[in-house]
Amino acid sequence: MCLFVYRIEDTVIFQPWFLPQRIGFAIHSLVPPFFWNKTRYFFDDYGCMICGTGTGSCYGRIRKKLTSHRLEQITSVTTSLAEAAKNLDANQDFDRDRILSTGAHEAMPGHFLQLSIARRHPDFVRKIQRSSEFEEGWAFYGEELFVQLGLYGDDLDARYYTAQWERVRGARAVVDPELASGTWSVDQAVQFFAHETGFSPEQAKAAISGIALGPGYVISYTAGRAQIEALLSEYRAKAGAGASLLDFHDRLLCYGSTPISVVGPELLADLAKPLAEVRAGAAY
Repeated sequence: MCLFVYRIEDTVIFQPWFLPQRIGFAIHSLVPPFFWNKTRYFFDDYGCMICGTGTGSCYGRIRKKLTSHRLEQITSVTTSLAEAAKNLDANQDFDRDRILSTGAHEAMPGHFLQLSIARRHPDFVRKIQRSSEFEEGWAFYGEELFVQLGLYGDDLDARYYTAQWERVRGARAVVDPELASGTWSVDQAVQFFAHETGFSPEQAKAAISGIALGPGYVISYTAGRAQIEALLSEYRAKAGAGASLLDFHDRLLCYGSTPISVVGPELLADLAKPLAEVRAGAAY
């Protein structure tokens, strides 16, 4: 296993190789400083660790700990914010708005929050099930929540960035089935994707290669979010005056990473139960 190791100012961030590199910067931006001003593990559920670098032995102790876990390689990736910016995915800038949007998807309220709750479920199947439509749909839904709840204020750049990546997810949802069914060639998909997203031909080709290797996955972002939003409408209609986003979100996260087609009827059927009872059933 390989870890990316970031050193940003006085902080070291360790994260598994399979997570997007920018998640380290999202965590650095969102986590209160008192969590990482000492050597300690953080985000254990998600596989990331954060520690301060106030003492020279801090980095070494964590490195030794990782080595004891038989990790094969530790790769130093960045040493400054300027260098870190060069490692971001294509078509992304490096500033606060983009880090917050990434944090909404990858950390809070996205994958970290949802998966941390799901993996504690007492039902074994719900604990291990990984529905991409639920997981990616929830994370994509979380990005839009930042806009709807006014967390960007009047910052047009942040809202533009969110809208741009809605275009990307929409283009993915079109390309995915066309490629998987053989209706489109790779060249057709690249041309469409570049036109719809603003990616360069090289960036579009890289994106299409990823989509082709995992047919049916990237469409789950858009399909999952649409199902969650449809379920929210049904919840509001049934809950009436007692409906709230907080109540809906708390209930939605109580059923594991189960397909929304299964979670939806369960959530609506359980509205007669107090929220505390539903949460207790999920050990949440």
